Amino acid sequence: MTSITKIKFLALFAILWTGAAPAWCAFSGASFLKIGVGARALGLSSAYTAVADDVTALYWNPAGLASLHKRELSAMHAELFAQSRYNFLGYAHPTRVGTFAFGAAYLNQGTLEGRGEDRRATSDFSASDLALTFAGSRRLTPEWSLGASVKVIRSGIAGESAGGLAFDLGADWKLPGGKLRAGTAIQNAGPKMKFLEQGYHLPLTFALGASFEAAKGLLFSADARQRVYEGDFSLAAGAEFSPVSMLTLRAGYLAAAAKTTQAGSGRIADFAGLGMGLGFKLGSVAVDYAFSPAGELGQTQRLSLGVRF
Repeated sequence: MTSITKIKFLALFAILWTGAAPAWCAFSGASFLKIGVGARALGLSSAYTAVADDVTALYWNPAGLASLHKRELSAMHAELFAQSRYNFLGYAHPTRVGTFAFGAAYLNQGTLEGRGEDRRATSDFSASDLALTFAGSRRLTPEWSLGASVKVIRSGIAGESAGGLAFDLGADWKLPGGKLRAGTAIQNAGPKMKFLEQGYHLPLTFALGASFEAAKGLLFSADARQRVYEGDFSLAAGAEFSPVSMLTLRAGYLAAAAKTTQAGSGRIADFAGLGMGLGFKLGSVAVDYAFSPAGELGQTQRLSLGVRF
């Protein structure tokens, strides 16, 4: 397979994982970093910046790790589309000086059919992505906490690979009493990743969120998210209701306007829509499930298992 053909495949996968117009594929690489982690968060349609209080906070808002008072181990498996599978494993450890966490996220896109420039079938190839995240958070006051993380990224397709580093920074604020919470995060800041001598910006994102515990077992959340290089802007809202202590029901909606090449025009991103999920908790063990839209490709499903000890 020629280098030109490989670049075409890379652009194709960027489209699949971001639901964006081809016009901006050249401006963002490592698109798998946009795939959300944790079934609870996706059940709320990603309105999680000011909710994150578990180990998945290292993805959504590292400042949220300061909310953990016990060690936590969490795993997630996601069925996306075609042969694609996304897995996450994370561990968080609170200490006197702050909470530290590690996470590994791996996307396997399976075996793909190769095509030459004449469109004839060639040998099959594989594509995968890996991100190792190291994060830390500290509560500065009863109301404020800060967090940061660094990601070591590795992407490979058809025998070619690229590596890079990304950095996140987050802040979290809680109203005394904890019912009202606000959070903000900068995600995926860092230098360009190079693939086949072509440089790609990381999917730099600014996120702002708020959440409100209206009553015991009833939580509302909202997020605004701006993808800098792509020009995407999204709004998400979610609700979480626990009729009994061991059961939680979730629903949310994500609306995303994506930039296009036509002046003054926009469109609804393919992955916008209604997400739903539920969770079961028995003692220190939590199991969560979520499905969320993937445009014409159908629905994606996630299953998470977490334990605190």
